[in-house]
This record gives sequence, C-alpha cells and structure tokens, in this order.
Amino acid sequence: AYGVPTPESAAASQWLAAAGYQLDPTYAAKAFACMRADAELGRIKDHQACFWLTSNSRAPAQLPQRSILPPAIQSYLVHGGCPGPK
Repeated sequence: AYGVPTPESAAASQWLAAAGYQLDPTYAAKAFACMRADAELGRIKDHQACFWLTSNSRAPAQLPQRSILPPAIQSYLVHGGCPGPK
C-alpha cells in the first residue's frame, strides 16, 4: 500500500540498520527490499548493483542529468526495474 511499510521493507530497514544505515520506513525501504529480492532471486547475478537514494521528489525520468548515465540505467529509471517475483 502507498505510504505504508511492508514486512519486506521493515526487514530491509533492519538489515541495513545493522550496518549503520537508516532508510525511511516506506519508500527507500521498499526500493531496497525490491533490490534485495532481485539479488536473492538471482536477477542481478554476475552484475554490480547500486542502491541510489537521492531523497528527491522529482520523478527519475524528469531528471535532466540522466543523459549522462549509461543507457541501461536510463532505461531502468524511465521504465522501472522491479516487476516483482515471477
């Protein structure tokens, strides 16, 4: 649900808190939980992953600087990258 923590986001927050990082309990935690799930499911196996937390309310597709990013990251930002488990 929008703006409401999930069990997965709570677990992701706790996991990062153990390493000294703080995430907001909804949006950033949900995004990290998604990336963590992708890693656990092998979707990013043999790839480097970057959790990029900007705390910016602008939609990533609207960021003027995205043109300097590699094409794969631009596509990820524009089209989204977390379809969920299959």
